[in-house]
Amino acid sequence: IGVRLVGSEMCIRDRLNKGGGDALNRSGDDAQSSKESVAASVPQRVTRILGAAGAVVHGICFEYDDGSREGVVLDHPTGIVTLFDEASLVRRGGTWHELYKDETIARVSGSASQAPGIKFLAGRIVLTLTSGREISFRGNDDAMCAGESFEFSCQQALDGVSGAGVRAIAFEGGAVRGVTCFNTENEHQGETDEQMST
Repeated sequence: IGVRLVGSEMCIRDRLNKGGGDALNRSGDDAQSSKESVAASVPQRVTRILGAAGAVVHGICFEYDDGSREGVVLDHPTGIVTLFDEASLVRRGGTWHELYKDETIARVSGSASQAPGIKFLAGRIVLTLTSGREISFRGNDDAMCAGESFEFSCQQALDGVSGAGVRAIAFEGGAVRGVTCFNTENEHQGETDEQMST
């Protein structure tokens, strides 16, 4: 799954089909079985990234090379925005960033959210691309964004392996807790490498 809120066992996938946009909301065991059933056909290359922030970061969405989107954008106070609802993404402060054809995500770093109650996704998220470019999303409340630091990377991407990069981010308790890596040129494209420690 592209972006998971592990703590609340919530994940969202919006996938284009011949009839248009189709939103699938999964939780718990359904999310795991869905992940396993689509593993071999999961899109690999991230082409655009959306982030949304207010006091802290409350939304991340990856758009893939097949047009599908995976992620979560939280709506105040407890709702979730459909990932193909462009007006709602804009209303929640979403900003899209394009990746160049040869770019992938090599590293995910930042700081945890210290927001009271619902922690949202993180205080600050920095996505470092294989080109050296950085895409950064940060909340506007310095105190709430000053949680513990985190950093996760895709070693193959750092080593310069063509096509390798981060395809998914796992969140829990207002921070990134791990990433899933892939290599688009690997014959085992359905397999993922969970890296859950820095």
